[in-house]
Amino acid sequence: KIMELANHDLLTGLPNRVLFRDRLEQAIKATKRGGPGVTVMIINLDRFKEVNDIMGHHVGDLLLQEIARRLQTIVQRDYDTVARLGGDEFAMLLSADVEGAQIVASNLLNAIDRPILLEGQEIIINASIGIACCPEHGDEINTLLRRADLAMYAAKHNNAGYVTFDPSLDQHSQQRLSLMAELRRAI
Repeated sequence: KIMELANHDLLTGLPNRVLFRDRLEQAIKATKRGGPGVTVMIINLDRFKEVNDIMGHHVGDLLLQEIARRLQTIVQRDYDTVARLGGDEFAMLLSADVEGAQIVASNLLNAIDRPILLEGQEIIINASIGIACCPEHGDEINTLLRRADLAMYAAKHNNAGYVTFDPSLDQHSQQRLSLMAELRRAI
């Protein structure tokens, strides 16, 4: 029972950040030993805060539970993982290449976009998905998660649905960080 509570999200029953990182670490090790590549997706709900603010946290919790259910229906292989990282952020670990991951991302967006009826109110929510693949985009946990996160923010910023990591995304963030430090010094 203690292990279950330590490794799973109480609201959705999905694996939490701790268990997700552990499974990602195992998948990366398998890839380094010659196994198939793996893909990490970071999924963030668009305008979730509005739902919480307007309809209350209870409805927000129901929405998160429904989204978790929908995400699980898309991924049906035992070795793939859907997790809730916290708030309205989910993650997915897939044994798939870039093209396979993009197909799954498209299916996820279609599943999430369907209207949800909660407490007599129809809610339509969208998501932004960032994709990073091992070994193409990195072979360390933190690198893959950061790059999937950068791709997710690019998808959100461009209203693109999903974005696959591109090295220019990482370069831009490093340049921005340097520019912010230089501006602070200048001020």
